[in-house]
Amino acid sequence: KQKKTYHYRIVVANSSGECSSEDRTITTGSLATGLPTIKVTNKGDASSLFGGFLITAQYQGASGGKAPALIFDKDGEIVWAYSIPTSQQDGLTCARMSYAGTHMWINSANVAGAMMGGGSGKANVHRVAMDGTDDQDLSSKFAGLNHQLTILPDETVAYYAYGSNGCDDIKEYSPSGTTRTIVNAGTAQGGASACHVNNIQYASDDTLLFSDLDSQVVVKVSRKDGSTVWVLNGGKNPLPGVSWKGSQHGIHMIDPNNFVLFNNNSTSLMGMGSAGGTGDGSKVLQIKIDPIAKSASTVWSYKGPANLQTDVMGDVQRLPNGNTLIAYSTKGAVQEVDKDGQVLSEWTFPLGAQFGYIEKRATLYGPPPR
Repeated sequence: KQKKTYHYRIVVANSSGECSSEDRTITTGSLATGLPTIKVTNKGDASSLFGGFLITAQYQGASGGKAPALIFDKDGEIVWAYSIPTSQQDGLTCARMSYAGTHMWINSANVAGAMMGGGSGKANVHRVAMDGTDDQDLSSKFAGLNHQLTILPDETVAYYAYGSNGCDDIKEYSPSGTTRTIVNAGTAQGGASACHVNNIQYASDDTLLFSDLDSQVVVKVSRKDGSTVWVLNGGKNPLPGVSWKGSQHGIHMIDPNNFVLFNNNSTSLMGMGSAGGTGDGSKVLQIKIDPIAKSASTVWSYKGPANLQTDVMGDVQRLPNGNTLIAYSTKGAVQEVDKDGQVLSEWTFPLGAQFGYIEKRATLYGPPPR
């Protein structure tokens, strides 16, 4: 935490014994001004909460031509922040630590490309060392990137960028600096002509899962050749057994055949027609795939309160202790709920301080939880 003195020792151990340094101290500095102050309301037994650190980025509400990526501790206090240049109209939507935990990847929404007719918006992507000593502006390497990216175990970055046919391309950026297109989102779902991808995730069977807002589908594709593994809720030959209305944003893989989905439950599709939802509370769906039967089923669900109905953005994460973290991004709230749907904790951001996609980690060192 800021302006605090910490005591520490360095301990080294092997089969011969243990060696410890003397007691040392480090005093932290002050945070930048203008960062959001979070109200945390815990309900019930605090031991049932996951704890850890929440990583996100400020989508709206920042000022001065910059917006921060943020890390909060379990008490809702900011313990790390780094701002990059952006605009009020194109705030930050994603902050993701590198797989090894040494850098933070930060990007803006870049929604202007969609509004201007197919990818003319300018990507804004930075890779920042966690100690702040190295800020690489990699925007030129990620032309057309929008919304969000995800980091693979070998530090490859999977993302999506505006395509030339009205549908986003699913792409990867390698640690060596090369970029490749895996597949077009429209092709992957069977020939869609209008796509707006808003989330991408990696699965350990070497596949990628992406969410398309326009078609209200989730698609799984092979990283190797871009072939479609399956499609849910639409497209060509979708797996039977599940359906939803009101579109979707964030998805989180539990295992290759099991994931959670943030269902916006919107009545309209970003002003472009009906989305079919009821608009009285966004939902979380846990969907399980049966690869043998080639079918899907909803095995868990949760509906949020009507006052947190989130039509734009939204994210979800299944935590290692079984709880579910839900981000009502543009309503400025985060909930942690248990398997029975009981709200254990609610974080409230100040009015106007909307945030992007989320990731929670038990520690800020090493790989993320899987």
